[in-house]
Amino acid sequence: VVDESTQYVTAESGFEATPHVLRDGTVELVLRPFDGSLRADGSIAHASAETRLVLAPGATVAIGGIARDQNAHRGGISGAQANGTAEESLLLVTVELD
Repeated sequence: VVDESTQYVTAESGFEATPHVLRDGTVELVLRPFDGSLRADGSIAHASAETRLVLAPGATVAIGGIARDQNAHRGGISGAQANGTAEESLLLVTVELD
């Protein structure tokens, strides 16, 4: 008897942003980028980090970039560039209070 089943697992990439207005009017921004990618053996590799920024309203800061190797179908939050065709994006954060 052969028992076959399929299990779906999530391999997401993105980031969460949590702002806090401080007493002096600046904004503390907690950023949590995360990356889930498929390994050759079928398992999911997870990576994450946390960054805290304190910015004045209206300020813009470049916090990093995303590079994706189009040939390997993998990517992540990184400053490195892999061999092959790469797609790069710069991540900017602007603090605006309404």
